[in-house]
Amino acid sequence: MLFLSISLINTKSNDKSSSPNNSIFNLKNPFLIGFFTNVLNPKAILFFISLFTVFVNQSTPIYIKIIYGIWMIFSTGLWFCIVSIFFTSDYSKKIINKYSVIISKIMGIILLIISIKVIL
Repeated sequence: MLFLSISLINTKSNDKSSSPNNSIFNLKNPFLIGFFTNVLNPKAILFFISLFTVFVNQSTPIYIKIIYGIWMIFSTGLWFCIVSIFFTSDYSKKIINKYSVIISKIMGIILLIISIKVIL
């Protein structure tokens, strides 16, 4: 995280070399990229496990467990669709491209602070 923060702080301009089209993991379908990102994300798995342990116990009927599962699939799917629509709109692309260097530097500073707190 420290290396990432330093490289973000040292961002000079819009670097197109790190675009998804040039990466090693190049999938044509954005849905698959999002799906694999979420399925392989250990934080998402831990989030759902911790959430279900609060609401579900052994005495919970199976149909309630199925309803919870369907609800979580629907709500997270809807959320990620809304996020993807927002970030792929022309307006947000213009804003992100215009301020990408500033966003990178701010994120670098935030990650640097987190790294220092973890180290100390």
